[in-house]
Amino acid sequence: PVQSPLQSGSSQSPVQSPLQSGSSRGPLRSNRLVLLQLLRLILNSLCSSLIREHFYLSIPKNWTDAQSYCRKYYEDLATITSQEEQELLLQQAGNNVQVYKWIGLHRDTKNTNNWLWSDGNSVSFINWNEFQPNNVNGIQNCVMITGKWFDYFCASPLTFFCSKTKFILVKEKKTWEEALDNIRPTLKRLVPGSWSQVSGRSVPGQGGICEGWQ
Repeated sequence: PVQSPLQSGSSQSPVQSPLQSGSSRGPLRSNRLVLLQLLRLILNSLCSSLIREHFYLSIPKNWTDAQSYCRKYYEDLATITSQEEQELLLQQAGNNVQVYKWIGLHRDTKNTNNWLWSDGNSVSFINWNEFQPNNVNGIQNCVMITGKWFDYFCASPLTFFCSKTKFILVKEKKTWEEALDNIRPTLKRLVPGSWSQVSGRSVPGQGGICEGWQ
């Protein structure tokens, strides 16, 4: 009589279902890795832009030299993302609106109608003075600030603002929600208008909301 493979001792093993073989874990694990990677990117972006300190340098330099100085000793020429942040920045210069001061905004050489920040941030806030920018003689490619913004000649020696990213490390383990509630007042004071956009999750065993996300 013909024996079945099981009766004959055949080396063939019975076909397992996907659930039995564990093959369904592949897509689940892949999705989790993708979500984790996206979360890391989001948190890295937030942590690098939330807390930005500004510094006023009363050393007259042209725009390019000011940029080099900031990149050497700080991070870059200052970026401004809101009226509140501009007010904090001007406080560093004693609110002196009579002195021209460089910020990191400059004209895009590939498209003179576009403006770029020196640190690569997109332009989300503008505060031009009336009739500005006017690009006198077609060579006003850099931006200086008094209380408003003006396009100006990049070769002019002006004082300037630098910026540097600062991270806050709270050496106390908290959930994401507890950590966020704890630092909200500080974030609001340092960079108004940005703190409310924080979202994500905590990292078990880490001391702060940014620490540990690489």
